[in-house]
This record gives sequence, structure tokens and C-alpha cells, in this order.
Amino acid sequence: MRREDLAGTTDRERRARLALDAIRRQGPEAVQEETLRMKSELFRLYGWEGYQRVIAKMESDLARLHESR
Repeated sequence: MRREDLAGTTDRERRARLALDAIRRQGPEAVQEETLRMKSELFRLYGWEGYQRVIAKMESDLARLHESR
């Protein structure tokens, strides 16, 4: 990710984006593994119903971000 792309983001957002970029550079298998790890962690923390709410909220947020571009 270019430094210009990080302008105007919070430190937390910047760290999250850099971590995601690092995983992407490792290849599709690493992305799939991290996705499964995060889904498992969400399920462990919130149970099935909570997991579904979190995923629905994330999908909604992603859709709004996509529309705003």
C-alpha cells in the first residue's frame, strides 16, 4: 500500500491495512487461513447468533464503502 493511500486514516486503521497487505503478499492460501481464523475467533467470542450479526454488519459496511467509491 502506498503511503498516500494511508493519509487521513487513524493509527488503528493504518495498522489494520498494513497487516492485511502483509497477509495478501503471502498468497491466497494465507488469506484463506486468516479468514478462517478470524471467523473461528468471532464464533468463539459471540456464538452463532452473534457471529451472524457481526458478519451481516461487516457485509453492510463493505457494501456502503463500495457504493461510496
